[in-house]
Amino acid sequence: MKGTVTIVGAGPGERELITLMGKRALEEADAVIYDYLADKSLLDFTKAGAELIYAGKSSSDHTLPQDEINQRMQKLTESGAKVVRLKGGDPYIFGRGGEEAEFLAQHSIPFKIIPGIPSVVGAAAYSGIPLTDRSCSSSVTFVTGHESADKTESTVDWKRIAALNGTIVIYMGVRKIGSIVKSLLEAGLPSETPAAAIQWATTPIQKNIVTTIDKIENEIGVKGITHPAVIIIGKVVNSRNGIDWFHKLPLLGKSGAVTNRDAGNSKFKNLLCSHGAEILSFPAVKTETVDSNIEIDREINNLTTYNWLLFTSIYGVERFFARLLELNLDSRSLHNCKVGCIGKSTAEELEKYGIRADFIPQKFTTESFAQTLPINSGEKILIARSSLGSEKMLKIIQERGCNPVIVNLYNTIPNKFDIALLSERIDIGKLDFITFTSSSAANFFCEQLNEANARNKLKGCKLFSIGPETSNALRLNGLSV
Repeated sequence: MKGTVTIVGAGPGERELITLMGKRALEEADAVIYDYLADKSLLDFTKAGAELIYAGKSSSDHTLPQDEINQRMQKLTESGAKVVRLKGGDPYIFGRGGEEAEFLAQHSIPFKIIPGIPSVVGAAAYSGIPLTDRSCSSSVTFVTGHESADKTESTVDWKRIAALNGTIVIYMGVRKIGSIVKSLLEAGLPSETPAAAIQWATTPIQKNIVTTIDKIENEIGVKGITHPAVIIIGKVVNSRNGIDWFHKLPLLGKSGAVTNRDAGNSKFKNLLCSHGAEILSFPAVKTETVDSNIEIDREINNLTTYNWLLFTSIYGVERFFARLLELNLDSRSLHNCKVGCIGKSTAEELEKYGIRADFIPQKFTTESFAQTLPINSGEKILIARSSLGSEKMLKIIQERGCNPVIVNLYNTIPNKFDIALLSERIDIGKLDFITFTSSSAANFFCEQLNEANARNKLKGCKLFSIGPETSNALRLNGLSV
């Protein structure tokens, strides 16, 4: 069977601005051909084994010429692959989506188009500029500042555009801003007409300049605005003073790193990003299942004999219930025992399986968990955890008259991250903080720093820790929290 091509608009930059349909297409794709302007973290949505092909397609970077992109799509579909052609913004607005669709239609290749939020729509929303306003602008004109090289002369009628007295949006116009301004002024647009240029719209590195049309060329040069950027011209630009919400975010302009297992796609990272920070992922740990299920299976079969089942992480909950289901059992197996979780995240994971925790300590530490757990001397306790679990927790429970049984559900092991990128970002002053959410991540992170002789690199960064155990791990490695 012939494969299919889905041309997907990736949106203006911020990864969460892709549509649900676009996300699902990425999840199902066998191959993805992606452009320079598509957020690379969108590739995290792809399945294991999907072929990822970089096409370039910035104004000065055409890693794959258009003809070769077309041929790649055709060849992949001949093998039966589901192909996603991922393009920045919307594929039908100055994105060559129409040209690629025509090629697919001419070669009888099944395809569909998933629109994306256009870059200028994102730029306007994240700059506080409404593209239309009943008081001053009833029209919007989209125009390219970079016409096809095949044209012998421009087909843009600047005189008519200026006469509309509406909002003018210029895509890819930074390099030719001088000639564009000249054309608009000659067409009668007043020199004091408000103008804005927005680079890397909707991302934490978004740059804005707001000025007038006669000064915008100079301001673009002074502020170093380059591609990708859009230019908005018109009275609507003056509306931004009261409704520019994005630049009020508390972490805007800050850059940080997360080091936890799911660093690339975690709630924690997303929360930091939602407050304006640019966040890089350097996962220092990863988890792997234990080699044998014999120990796990034995205790699952003995669950009815336990008074308490304790979880110290969401990964323990994930692995325990995965094995429970593999044995054709379900949450009813826990009917005889109470369940304790070390923190809210672990308890939330537990609720996915229809079980509410009977106990969560007020302080989310293993020490507090063991000290305040409402147990009686002699009760049977099963602790489902990582092979790197806390010995302090066991000692406290034993001192309280119980002999807990441990089942190691998974191993926490070091994960090699891109330490060269980490060093580079610190060297150029583009990393303000690093976060640690477990002692194992702190220890494995420091091990890799030592191997690369990069310990001194952290002097310019603030280190943030989730709690006392993680803080202690960092201090034992000679770092300040």
